[in-house]
Amino acid sequence: MIQAIHTANISGVIALAGGGSQALADLLKQPGASSTILEAIVPYSGSAMVNFLGRAPDQSCSALTARQMAMQAWQRARQLSSKQADTLFGLGLTAALATQPQRKGSDRCYIALQTLTETLELAIDFTLPDSAQLRQQQENLCTEQTLGLLGHLIGRETSDQQSKDRSDQYQRSFSSTAGKPDWQSVLLGKQSSTLEVAGPSLIFPGAFDPIHKGHMEMKRIAEQHTAMNALFEISVFNVDKPPLDYWEMQKRHASLTDLGELVFTSAATFVEKAAIFPEATFIVGADTIKRIANITYYQQDPQHRDRAINELVRRGARFLVFGRFNEGHFNTLEDLDLPVILQAICEQVPESRFRDDVSSTLIRQDQHKGPA
Repeated sequence: MIQAIHTANISGVIALAGGGSQALADLLKQPGASSTILEAIVPYSGSAMVNFLGRAPDQSCSALTARQMAMQAWQRARQLSSKQADTLFGLGLTAALATQPQRKGSDRCYIALQTLTETLELAIDFTLPDSAQLRQQQENLCTEQTLGLLGHLIGRETSDQQSKDRSDQYQRSFSSTAGKPDWQSVLLGKQSSTLEVAGPSLIFPGAFDPIHKGHMEMKRIAEQHTAMNALFEISVFNVDKPPLDYWEMQKRHASLTDLGELVFTSAATFVEKAAIFPEATFIVGADTIKRIANITYYQQDPQHRDRAINELVRRGARFLVFGRFNEGHFNTLEDLDLPVILQAICEQVPESRFRDDVSSTLIRQDQHKGPA
């Protein structure tokens, strides 16, 4: 399998954390590794992972973290190689393997592979207790599955017989999510959005992870106020996170498809959004307007911030601002100290018309806690 991987026309970056290093070692010790592996990254400490991903992951060992590592690795491969994007891959692996003293929860491994056309995800949950299964056995299984994932990339599927023979040692789940052509174009920077909008528009930007009743009430009020239909906008890129992978894009698309029209864009900032959607009214929370005014996002340069706000004005952007509950207080536009030029293009939705203390962040935190 390794020889086939090295002779195939693929190159990529591998990122590992918490285990799985044997797979990398096995790839490197075979002739031809330099044509396959552009770079190997081991963000082992918490600070190294923050530096690699741009922020601390919600969980250090999870499917989401593995996918984010794979996406960041793929982006790095694109920087390092002049090859066609469809020949590049990013592989992310994060594992919590057998250790002493025993950890709370199960030993597990998540492996993700990002390419131009698909996001692959493989999860392994080791079912034997630490005392019965040596760490090296777990490393061997992680290596086997990692090489099998790369084999999938080159059309060399491994036999399921070994997995069936050792089904009492681990549980395995696999998923593949294809990227739609327009999603690929946005990710590559060939187009700025998946939908062209002409003339004034009502844009509701956000992550919507997940969407909740507060979002839908904001949308209803904004549509009633402007007499326009709102368009959900999700940026594939973020100033402090890896780009969204196809698994995430498909999840957001599925959750919103019956609630309104959705557009994916490459616009990480509102200046970029305003360029895609001139004369748009943006539905935002008070916390978002506060960030637009915060010089932290402009290299601590007030003049840089003011130029950005002037560009928003030039593009005809306006903001319909909804109050946001934060740190025990419901903040509205009136609570914010904003530059006059930004204040002039904002309109407050009064608290008497909208108040919702739920946030997607709190919902995700509750989901991670699980049932009581």
